Amino acid sequence: MTERAQVMLSEPPVRLCVVIPAFEGGAALHACLNSVVRLPQESLQAIVVDNASTDGSVDSAEESFPEIIFLRNKKNRGFGKACNQGISLAMERGADLVLLLNQDAQLDGQSLSSMLELADRIPKAAAIGCRTYSGDPEHPEEARLLYCGAWKSWLPLWQRVPGIGQPFSRTSDPPMQVDYVWGHTMMLRCAALREVGSFDPGFFMYYEDLELCERLKKNGWQIWCDTQAVSWHRIDDPSRAGKSELWRWQLKQESCRHCYRLQSYRLPSDMLWLFTAAREGVSLLRNGYLRAAGHLLIAVLGSAFRSHRTN
Repeated sequence: MTERAQVMLSEPPVRLCVVIPAFEGGAALHACLNSVVRLPQESLQAIVVDNASTDGSVDSAEESFPEIIFLRNKKNRGFGKACNQGISLAMERGADLVLLLNQDAQLDGQSLSSMLELADRIPKAAAIGCRTYSGDPEHPEEARLLYCGAWKSWLPLWQRVPGIGQPFSRTSDPPMQVDYVWGHTMMLRCAALREVGSFDPGFFMYYEDLELCERLKKNGWQIWCDTQAVSWHRIDDPSRAGKSELWRWQLKQESCRHCYRLQSYRLPSDMLWLFTAAREGVSLLRNGYLRAAGHLLIAVLGSAFRSHRTN
């Protein structure tokens, strides 16, 4: 922790902390932080947790945003553990709420106020998400809906996301209770986290947000999506597109498998994992993503082989 961060910890408690895990964020990180410092909340503290970036983006950001706390890791600890570091610091500051925000995401003040109002209105809401569109707010005509909360299908981790792919539009639809919200823009109630814990440390990246939602629900908390709040996500995940990177699929399959193993279902966890992978493979093939389907198959076989060798 920097000397400046230590000084900030001695300041009065804040209501909300925005936690941004960072790794090689480039210009997207600066755009994200610009949106954060413009948020019209007086009792707000932003915290960046850097996972050993080498592109200079965090060095530059620390000079440009002196009001933000920067934590530096000596190695890449992954998304979940970086978020947990920020959450712990937020709790030390006495925060009631934590907003997790991806380094390539943005949220405007109107949307933040809407999410805060929902948190005040529903004390059992432990995790709150929002409508998320691809791209950035400067070009809404190009945006497509990525996410608006999710529900379980017959496979617990195969999510149903209504409206995905639709063009940008504002809505007056009321907030809705859902099964899952995602960690790219996720407001968490600290009281709930003190009860159930933060992200499971067994995850490096992917599915840690879904597992936390499951844990919160099992302990009597609720998951909500604020449909009137909007975030923008400059997502560039090659595993979603025609191009594909094997390492992403390997991480996703290890995380999916770990998530199932942490839960209690009627079917064995590894059977559910294989069914989920098969369902995703079918979807990829239907959309013509042959390279991604091949990487998925390699990742599944590799995970199964490594598990067999350790048993």
